[in-house]
Amino acid sequence: AHFDRVALREAHRARDHVGELAHVAWPGVLHQPVQGGAADELHLAASVRELVEAAVLQEVLDEDRDVVLALAQRRQLQAHHAEAVEEILAEAAVADRVREIAVEGLKEIDEDAIGAVMQTREYSWWKSWILGTGRLNREMLEADKALVRQFFLDNGYVEATIGDPKIDKVDGALRLTFVVSEGKRYSIGGNTVEGDLLPGGVEPTLEVIKSVGGEFFNATKVREDSFRISEKFGNEGFAFANVVPEPNVRDNEPVIDLAFKVQKGNEVSINRIDIRGNDRTYDNVIRRELVISEQERFSGAKIKRSERLLRRLGYFEEVSVSNQPTDDPNKVDLLVNVREASTGSFSAGAGYSSADGALINARLTENNLFGTGRSASINVDVGTINENVQ
Repeated sequence: AHFDRVALREAHRARDHVGELAHVAWPGVLHQPVQGGAADELHLAASVRELVEAAVLQEVLDEDRDVVLALAQRRQLQAHHAEAVEEILAEAAVADRVREIAVEGLKEIDEDAIGAVMQTREYSWWKSWILGTGRLNREMLEADKALVRQFFLDNGYVEATIGDPKIDKVDGALRLTFVVSEGKRYSIGGNTVEGDLLPGGVEPTLEVIKSVGGEFFNATKVREDSFRISEKFGNEGFAFANVVPEPNVRDNEPVIDLAFKVQKGNEVSINRIDIRGNDRTYDNVIRRELVISEQERFSGAKIKRSERLLRRLGYFEEVSVSNQPTDDPNKVDLLVNVREASTGSFSAGAGYSSADGALINARLTENNLFGTGRSASINVDVGTINENVQ
């Protein structure tokens, strides 16, 4: 059954690098029975080691160990040869450790600043053992490229490039090299708004943004500025305002002028408020915390305040309020989603004093009694001399 499973995996992975490496690296070992003898074992060891080293660089790691071993066993290798394969695989497991990460092409940015934003870490025996870091992971490398690219964009290097990492084997471990190009560093020139404006014009529309002329361009901050402008329109009833930042690079100088293009859409009101997830708490307990009502003009600020008030109750693990479109473009429904939390507690203790003798205490508290939003508690003290129930 084990070999049938392996064969099925091989069929599904016909073009996968495991099969390719097996046939390339083991031409004289996997296709012929292996006779006993030291020479054959050395031949096997050399071939397997070659396969393992190549496989590590292709990120054929633990999940493919059974495939590699099964390939050897299916080619009529004797049991002690299969054991030798396992030993070599265990020895070669260190080959996926990342010993060094280098960044080439930097001129102004410190290499440590780049390393700080990356998820891939150099191998450290105690950190890697605890956190599981320091080993080759190609998905993580792709994520690191995106993180480094974002770092450049957030520090004014809008033309920066980063190539695929080069992977080299050095003294049994791996060295990763990223080649980058910074390009010019751009600063912000001016800010303006195109399209719809709030009452009062450009100044009140842009008063919430954090991107200031003269500072270096920061893509994340510009994106957040777009959200701030959109939220401000949302507070005025425009639930679906769309704000798109457009950077315009000046000719012959590293300066970017920002234009926020705004489409405010229709002013909308609240059609109805639906509540879901409250398996125990009554609807009216939730509704009395909402500071926005049905048929009222939409307000993003009031919705956020309602979320905060519901979380403050302590009755729910999760609270979210989202707006849902309706058939009427001038109305939206509000969906209040909650997940009930445990609201009761029980505690007990025992003690002894010369005045009261032995004493046992128990306390039961419920902060959302039967889902009504009321609190109740009972406290019982039983001692050798005194008894008390509250």
